[in-house]
Amino acid sequence: MRNNEIHTHPEFRIVFDFLIQIEAEITELMSYQDRLKSIKNQCSELLKLMGKLTVPDDLNFKMSENPETLTEKFRYIRPVRSELIVLFAHLETLRCLYTAYENNTSDNRELRDASEGAMEKFINEFCLSEKNQWIQNNPKRSGKLSARNLCKLRNSLTHFFSVDKIGIVPIYDEETEKIGNKINNKVQLISSEDFAEILHHTGKLVLKKWCQDCEDSLSGQNNNFVEKMRRVKEVVERNAARFLIQNKIP
Repeated sequence: MRNNEIHTHPEFRIVFDFLIQIEAEITELMSYQDRLKSIKNQCSELLKLMGKLTVPDDLNFKMSENPETLTEKFRYIRPVRSELIVLFAHLETLRCLYTAYENNTSDNRELRDASEGAMEKFINEFCLSEKNQWIQNNPKRSGKLSARNLCKLRNSLTHFFSVDKIGIVPIYDEETEKIGNKINNKVQLISSEDFAEILHHTGKLVLKKWCQDCEDSLSGQNNNFVEKMRRVKEVVERNAARFLIQNKIP
């Protein structure tokens, strides 16, 4: 990894393409609200402009709906729980691939059996690590998070669409902090945007680890890097979704 660029052997390209696709989808999902807000503002401006224009007397045009209802159609209730569920799926993917690498295995039973203990270990090592950029930027708030409670939140969301000892919010701002102070911070609060950023830097740390192991391998250290990356590749080839492009279907 040099200047945030990764140069990889073609054999392992499928692994990095898979991770890049996930990151792109999550970025798209997390940007919906801001994009809809921007479109709504532009539509409001256009409606105001249209109201100042003179309509020709002979204009024979009828709209199917009143244009004033347009901006109301952009009303968006942010699906915070759904966002967190998607983000926890991302976390599980990173954890699974890293476990495959560390344990040098692509056996689904081994990866599944290792999931509970390995998840907390992975969260502590990468998500809540002092090397994670979000943790560095938010020392006060990150100190209230724990791997155990994040795992409980994951289980509550994915199995009952509910929360546990961590409350969830769309955005952590001054109002959210006031709420936390009112309840004496008895409930940890995390936003989907914060968690997305945590996972973004988590992915970068995993890639840095692999890149460092690759450099060590090239310098003569026998760390089984290629063999372990092949196990990761096997997991991706077997389990990852495939994108079908219509004009390229055999």
